[in-house]
Amino acid sequence: KILRMAYKHFFKPLLPDFHNHLTIPVAFFSKYIQGRNEQKMAKLRSDASKITWEVKVEDGRKLTDGWKEFALSHDLRIGDILIFRQE
Repeated sequence: KILRMAYKHFFKPLLPDFHNHLTIPVAFFSKYIQGRNEQKMAKLRSDASKITWEVKVEDGRKLTDGWKEFALSHDLRIGDILIFRQE
């Protein structure tokens, strides 16, 4: 029998001014983050790089300090859609 671990994830389209911060959707935050040892930092990884970016999490829902560097290094643009997976 094969056991699969269900990763929690959300999709996020990039809107104008996304370089300043990215907000985690309310539904994802409420279901998986709120009240569960909310972290002040998140580690972001991607298939495009071996680097792990440390990004500040404000109010449990907003990626701020470090997010811009992640976005620029991945050449993210308005209209791109990102998939975030919580591990």
